[in-house]
Amino acid sequence: MPDPDTRQRAVRPDSALSRAAAELLARSAPGPLIAHSYRSHALGAALIARRGTPYDAEVLFVAAALHDLGLTAAYATVDAPGFQTIGAEAAADLVRRHSADEQRATLAFDAVALHLELTTARDPRPEVAATHLGAAADVLGLGLDDLPAGLLDEVLGDWPRTGFVDWLSTTMQAEAERRPTSTAGRLVRELGFLKLLAAAPLPT
Repeated sequence: MPDPDTRQRAVRPDSALSRAAAELLARSAPGPLIAHSYRSHALGAALIARRGTPYDAEVLFVAAALHDLGLTAAYATVDAPGFQTIGAEAAADLVRRHSADEQRATLAFDAVALHLELTTARDPRPEVAATHLGAAADVLGLGLDDLPAGLLDEVLGDWPRTGFVDWLSTTMQAEAERRPTSTAGRLVRELGFLKLLAAAPLPT
């Protein structure tokens, strides 16, 4: 594991809002999802940094931490059009309670709600684009060539992908069956998401 003083990856902002997001993730999600959320944050922050656009580090962390919250057992049965909406509502609510800033709450909501859409990679809001980019990099291996040298190894060293592919494959299949008309249902049924996940150029 790299020396802490030489780390390249973004770390969780030291704030009450970020700690609340981390605590919600920790008490709601299984290990593979917790690790995925932290990897998504680190990879998304690195990929969006290439654009040179300032971003709200707290909102990005909250969105990355909670983007798959709707796939957890605690939240999966919530009535919603898709799991991403569940996580989006939770992220926005957390931001409202800690900052009372509706603009930031909307930003967090959109970052989570839109993270499954391919066009989100081009969203002009860096927090929104980065949430998608980080998740896509960790799930499908997209954009890995654009990461700084050594960063992926550092992130995987801190947050291994142990059990992640099996967990996500099973969970997304269940989500597609539970909500067949959702974005997840379309990804699984029409776009071969499970095959793409299994073929990703990343350790399982």
